Amino acid sequence: DVGKIAQAFGVTEAHVRRRLALAGLPAPVLDALKSGEISMGLAQAFTVSSDEALILEVLNDAINGYMNEYTVKNRLNPQSIDSESRKATFVGLEAYEAEGGTITCDLFEDEVLLNSPDIIERLFAEKLQATAAAFKEAEGWAWVTFSEESSLYWYELQEQNGFARVYKVEGVLDAKQTARYDELAELSDGDALDEKDSAERAALEAITEGDYISAQKVIAGAIVYVDHSGVLQSVRGLIDADDQEEAVIAGILEESKHSLSQQA
Repeated sequence: DVGKIAQAFGVTEAHVRRRLALAGLPAPVLDALKSGEISMGLAQAFTVSSDEALILEVLNDAINGYMNEYTVKNRLNPQSIDSESRKATFVGLEAYEAEGGTITCDLFEDEVLLNSPDIIERLFAEKLQATAAAFKEAEGWAWVTFSEESSLYWYELQEQNGFARVYKVEGVLDAKQTARYDELAELSDGDALDEKDSAERAALEAITEGDYISAQKVIAGAIVYVDHSGVLQSVRGLIDADDQEEAVIAGILEESKHSLSQQA
């Protein structure tokens, strides 16, 4: 087996798998490699597929015209997506495979390619929608929606969607907390903070940073989205144009900064 071969030759198991993948290529590909008609890089690219008919078709094009490794892999797996793409990361490989999604391993690039992008798209939308509902329940906003975009900018939400925005209400440390924070700041300056002290300082900073209050949350909402790294992000404290007059009356939105004339 792979492990015994690797041990016998003093190489890694990954190295053995790569060599076996090359050895398993159709004979015409190996012949083209031996004769110099294709490079080792192109030969490695052919290992991402097990469809011999397609491999030979692409091989013929590679011999008769210029093709690089990326072009070959794209021809062999035109719809595949990287398992580290933002949507795949958010969905998770386990959930994808549970829905019948198949994978192809690019042994030479240490990549896992997902062969069913339609499954990823569906699971991504479903998980994002469910996450928005859970977010609303957990934080108590009047509404929470989601965006499939990888980034959201406040100025676009304001200009294109007419949103206004409320911000966290800052907290105030009492005398004892202030004194303790100053002590921790001195320890930090001297690189003497341990894990417990760091946690305590972070908790005190969270108080000064503040939080949204219930009076804001009963009118405002949030949008959740998945960033380029596949991590869930959110924009909180948004007030829809239809609710801004109510927010001004309730005293949580300053009319001077968000005039009603700009809300139309």
